[in-house]
Amino acid sequence: MFPPSVENGSPVLSYSIEFKSNDGFYYPSPNCVESLAQNPDTTFTCSVYFTSLRVSPFWLAFNDPVEVRISATNAIGTSRYSETNKEGSLVQT
Repeated sequence: MFPPSVENGSPVLSYSIEFKSNDGFYYPSPNCVESLAQNPDTTFTCSVYFTSLRVSPFWLAFNDPVEVRISATNAIGTSRYSETNKEGSLVQT
């Protein structure tokens, strides 16, 4: 979970979720485009299949770490990206 640390008095409207590719660049997640504008009380869930991370633009290999960063947008603007996770899933397909 990546709860917003500061909302500055304005609720989160959307999130941007990016995955790190094997070339070190970050790309938007293949299945996690989400806006909360219609229902800001909704819990955001994102499922990404490992197979989608094994192809362009990610090209992750078996046992590569899956590194993710997230930013939030509200009426004030867009936050900096979160720290990239350093632990977690490894590509297994």
